[in-house]
Amino acid sequence: MDWGEVNADPLVADLPPSDLTETVTRTTVIANESTRAALAVNQLTPPPIISPVVESSGLMSRTWVLWFQQLYRNRIGGAIAQDTSYLEVEDSFVSQSRRPDTSQADALAMFGADSDGVKGWVKAQSYQPQPPNSITKEITGFASPESVIVTYDSTTRKITLTGTVTAYFQGVLVNHSLVSGWVSSAHDSATDHIYFLYYNGSAFFWGTDVYPGFDVLMIATVFYRAVNKFALRECHGMMPWQVHQELHLNIGTYRRSGGDISGTTIGSTTAAQRRPDISACVIADEDLLTTNPALASKLYSQRYIVGTNVITYSLAAADIVPLSVNNPYYNSYSAPNWGQTLMPANSVQSIWLFEVPVTADAGSQEIRHVFVQGQWITQATGAGVPAMAKALADELLRISSELYLGNIGLISNEYVAIKRIVIQYVGGNWSIAGEYALLGSRYTQISAPSSNFISSVYANAPITGTGVVSDPLVIAAATTSVPGYLTSADWNTFSRIQSVYAFASLPAGATGMRAFVNNNSSSAAFGSAANGSGSTTYPVFHDGTSWKVG
Repeated sequence: MDWGEVNADPLVADLPPSDLTETVTRTTVIANESTRAALAVNQLTPPPIISPVVESSGLMSRTWVLWFQQLYRNRIGGAIAQDTSYLEVEDSFVSQSRRPDTSQADALAMFGADSDGVKGWVKAQSYQPQPPNSITKEITGFASPESVIVTYDSTTRKITLTGTVTAYFQGVLVNHSLVSGWVSSAHDSATDHIYFLYYNGSAFFWGTDVYPGFDVLMIATVFYRAVNKFALRECHGMMPWQVHQELHLNIGTYRRSGGDISGTTIGSTTAAQRRPDISACVIADEDLLTTNPALASKLYSQRYIVGTNVITYSLAAADIVPLSVNNPYYNSYSAPNWGQTLMPANSVQSIWLFEVPVTADAGSQEIRHVFVQGQWITQATGAGVPAMAKALADELLRISSELYLGNIGLISNEYVAIKRIVIQYVGGNWSIAGEYALLGSRYTQISAPSSNFISSVYANAPITGTGVVSDPLVIAAATTSVPGYLTSADWNTFSRIQSVYAFASLPAGATGMRAFVNNNSSSAAFGSAANGSGSTTYPVFHDGTSWKVG
């Protein structure tokens, strides 16, 4: 059929079942003369005839709703109507798209918009309802996630949404109460819990500690502790929930741009030169972009574990690592407790800079850039440059996935490490030994190596070990009975042995000689000859058969 043709007669189209999903087997579309004129004049796109008209929820599918919405706007006032009547038209469509009787097999879904003689409706015949809890791939999410401003008030325990907050749940527009300025109910007041704000198709809810699943419209996650209360943005874009689940589990958060460190000097023990500035950083929690503003205050947020499993933040700290005067601490573990241990002399430690997609409120913004304290040190054999360089190289073999970040479950994929700052403690003071960018997504940073990586190592004597951090490959020094490496002491002993020996001249008829070793400073009998005499010396060599004097 020609959807752009202008004709005064009613247009009736019987669509064969092959053009529809199993939900609708026969659809009749009727439009009067004014509708047909609108199609031609405004170049309206053809209706989505390959999409079901009515979903199992009893609502007209979003694709058909949008088509009639476009028809309505174009006919009434063109582009002006599209701008001025958006919310009014949206509400009108949603309120009139519900199926009257969900129990009838032959169901009717009707939309009507009557203005200036424009009418349009859709009739779905032979409706086949889907089984309860059947999988639906209708989109869920916010229409413009980057334009949603999420703010958390830790005093009222509520979330506020401003900006462009239009959202859909399984293809259906979330009711008209979700507008800019929307405020949630308060979550529970119990501390030391994680609260999840979401919409499940009928109402908004706060979940506690357990992630509500990917088949809901997520809005925000709140970490509500006795201190350090903050929230994360979760206003993802529109996608089937199965896609969101796969993106979360297999990608997680990653850095898009920015997050550069400046203002530091490698090797300097001057306090001001080990306090970095951080440029604005754009991170993506799957599809959701968050821009963390730059940090130039020289005040830092530190993160570490205390006790058996208590995540702790130290805010507005003067340095990136906890200190005792000029001696840094590392976050040590001695089962079952985590604690603080001073770095020993001639050691190095990694400090990890994480980016977090926090909400816009001041309290949450304090941890947008957070420095996670190292949980181990690498000890050097001395304070010399070669020894410290070797310790630094060994430290860089450790990776961020070895960090224990607390019992946070699925939320671990919501933030990402972007920088590694290695510090060293030498001569009673500390400095930055190196700064390194970290690549990849949060998932790749915490995943165990597989595929083309070595999975195990087998060692033969004199080499021992399995090649892991806790059991490295080693070789012991050789002894009189056990093979191994040559020690420096043994090497010095061998190096004193001269390659050419001198012997005294032999008188006529002599049958032997005496060898002089170490520049003729000592002598030893050679063969069965009698003592020799004279001042001339001769080299002794072996021709492959016997020793000879040359």
